[in-house]
Amino acid sequence: MDKSNVGTFEEPAFSDILLEKLDHVPLLVDYFATCGIKQRDLLDYIVKLEETKTPILPSLQPEVLAKNKLAPEVTSRYPPVDKPSFPFPPAISNFCFPMGYEIHEGDENFAKTSSFILTNGTGKYTYVA
Repeated sequence: MDKSNVGTFEEPAFSDILLEKLDHVPLLVDYFATCGIKQRDLLDYIVKLEETKTPILPSLQPEVLAKNKLAPEVTSRYPPVDKPSFPFPPAISNFCFPMGYEIHEGDENFAKTSSFILTNGTGKYTYVA
């Protein structure tokens, strides 16, 4: 087959097609995201602490983590692409830890959640739980 006449058309990804079709359909949940400190960043930080013989437990306090630029961020989200009518709020992680964040090791009963409402410039509400 002669490929010289073949165009450069790329087929859109399934998620793009699905989002386009569902863009104006009201959904129970528009996005699902998790926020926190990325595991690789935290592991690299702990390895550096061990190399410099710095005590680990005091170095995991929120103010120390923040000084070392280890801040919560979006660690995963679904769908991975923005809906055309409602783009994913990129700074959502700023709101996910309104009381700060703490690292707890082995405390299975520790759970803290926050709910809030974001309002954009046009007055559209976004509920986050």
